[in-house]
Amino acid sequence: DCERAGRSACDCSMSGEETDAKRARTAWVPPSHTMNIVEAVMKENEVDGFTALADAPASVIQGLGDNAEAVLNALGVGTVRELAEWKFAKWAKAMVALAELEVEGKRPEGCALNLDLAIDKEHESKSIKEIIALPISALQGLTPAADEELSKIHIKTIEKLGTWKFIETAQAIVVLADVEETMSPEDRKAEKLLKRLE
Repeated sequence: DCERAGRSACDCSMSGEETDAKRARTAWVPPSHTMNIVEAVMKENEVDGFTALADAPASVIQGLGDNAEAVLNALGVGTVRELAEWKFAKWAKAMVALAELEVEGKRPEGCALNLDLAIDKEHESKSIKEIIALPISALQGLTPAADEELSKIHIKTIEKLGTWKFIETAQAIVVLADVEETMSPEDRKAEKLLKRLE
């Protein structure tokens, strides 16, 4: 249906409730700001703030097509925030970052480093570089079914997951949503007044 289709061409007009929701997420517009992320989100979402984008379907990210959206949904990831906070993506991204700083054969005696709570037991003794070359299902909690799903969008290794650009975009949006002002100056004053009266 039209509501689930989101980005698809739809000739139906928005209901009153949908119009109100659209207005609500762009109710306060900072008058002099110049920032934009037009190359990161879909055309119809260019006016949305970080807060609204963070809780929107992942498909608002530009370039994340219907196929990728279906794969993410199959893995339980629906929104930009869920993609940004998906633990498997966070693990993969962290592993990729530190793999670049790993030196082969230089593990000091007595070193406590391990990824045993994230990696299947059979891979625990491997280096980080070896681990990121493994299939996604080597991550604890993911099965070969995840390999099959993610291969549909050309993600076949932990490294590919950790470097998938859409995860980085999602994480950036979610982080910046925490520092976005969503209330007008008038609303902020009213809120402060109410707190004083409590």
